[in-house]
Amino acid sequence: MSKYDILLTMITVGFCIWATYTDVRTGKIKNACSIGLLYAGVISQLMLLLLGKTIISTSLSVFIMGGLIAFGSYWLGILAPGDAKLYWGIVMILPPSVWGRNFSAIPHPALIVLVNMFIVYLVYSVVHTAVKYFTLHKTLPLPKEFPVKEFIQQLPVNLLSLLRFLAILLCVEFFAYQSKSPFTFFHLVLAIILSYTLDRVTKRFQIKAYITYPVYFVPAVVIFVSNPVLLLAYWEKFLFFAVVYRLVLPIISTYMLNLDMSCLSTLVPIEQLQPGMIPAEKIIGTETDEGVSYRKEPAVVSDSFDKNVLVSPAPEGLSDEDVQELKEIEKSGSFEAFGGTLAIQHSVHFAPIILTGTLLIPFLKVYITLT
Repeated sequence: MSKYDILLTMITVGFCIWATYTDVRTGKIKNACSIGLLYAGVISQLMLLLLGKTIISTSLSVFIMGGLIAFGSYWLGILAPGDAKLYWGIVMILPPSVWGRNFSAIPHPALIVLVNMFIVYLVYSVVHTAVKYFTLHKTLPLPKEFPVKEFIQQLPVNLLSLLRFLAILLCVEFFAYQSKSPFTFFHLVLAIILSYTLDRVTKRFQIKAYITYPVYFVPAVVIFVSNPVLLLAYWEKFLFFAVVYRLVLPIISTYMLNLDMSCLSTLVPIEQLQPGMIPAEKIIGTETDEGVSYRKEPAVVSDSFDKNVLVSPAPEGLSDEDVQELKEIEKSGSFEAFGGTLAIQHSVHFAPIILTGTLLIPFLKVYITLT
């Protein structure tokens, strides 16, 4: 690493420490910090281009991929605006020498930072759960088993999702094959993004699932008929991943949601809700002949596209209007079916997690180099 690269790394860590301080102290990251790092990231990419340390396509890839993940994390209610901008700035400001060539298993800086953040958060969650479990003298109601019954009930839907995802993945590989470009990790991410986007669009416009089937399966059948050899290679590479992604992960995610509800959330009566509290579940209203019926479901991400969802997780938390509306509905007795309570997430400061994930990058690079 050159002195310039070390300087950029020190600036990044400095901004992250500043963000951590303000986040822990006030619960928010100042715009001067998050936008300042984002601005420094843009300047960094321009300087790297002028110094010949990167190329335009790489800079655009870092800018677009980091922006998409940052915006998507905010849109899904995972990261607050300040956290998302801080993440994007980190992706752009760090020089190529920090990432190194030893991260080929995760081939993009934006994904490296994201994976590091996830690992740190996972460790935090496990430690938090263990401490809470033993300090409560082992009385914490941890989930005892995987929700096999729920998994069996959802199996037909999950199987259709598996087939649809395989069809989308096959179409992406076909276009990669036609353009004579090797199928890379980016194409796999693209297939996941397309699958998720189509899910959200159908929910947004309340389109019946069977209406969308031709969009997925007709192109896949055409590719199968015209390129059977490509399909065989495709099955060998991606069938296992697709099965894990669409069949195994749902049951694990359900279990993790139950664990989150037990350890990282608190049930708060509706009448005691305050603005800014972040829900850990969503309330869904369904029209019936007798009026609107409400139910609750565990949730990790925001579900703002569904008009039937009254509240769902969001980084900014419940607004004054949300709290007032929930209290009025609760007074009418409509929430009696689930006890008139709402699970609220414990406050988690993401800036320290982002800082730790960032520090892991040069640490892992040095470790891999030495070994």
